[in-house]
Amino acid sequence: MMNIYCTIISLTILIFGGCKNSKVSTNNQEMKNESGTLTETKTLESDNITDIYRISVSFISKGGGIDESLKAKYVQYIKDFNEKRSIKVVYEIANWGKEGETDYCFKLSELTKEEQQSFIDRSKTILKGSDLVIITENTSCRKK
Repeated sequence: MMNIYCTIISLTILIFGGCKNSKVSTNNQEMKNESGTLTETKTLESDNITDIYRISVSFISKGGGIDESLKAKYVQYIKDFNEKRSIKVVYEIANWGKEGETDYCFKLSELTKEEQQSFIDRSKTILKGSDLVIITENTSCRKK
């Protein structure tokens, strides 16, 4: 009986004590801008992260699905932005929910700092006022 307890304690220590926490420590500030859209800015405390996205737009659901028309309007904005500047803004799409929840993650490394800010500002303007959209800056992208 003592051997079983020793084995359980050893396995517990091995499993939980030996694992490193791979989460990145961040200082999160959540705020609503003047239009009521929820935005979150993350300040990173680690320099060893390479998969940081300049902006992430999350279409969320509160039990009734996402706002499909707002999502379509935003996708059209991305297409128009690309055509206007003859550039392709690269992004990843992470579908993660049962009701169509989706993240659009942009690194924006192909844009200048001014163009990045313009893209972000316009994104916030298009999506303002919706409680079914969360805009996050300087964050990782949800895994598909």
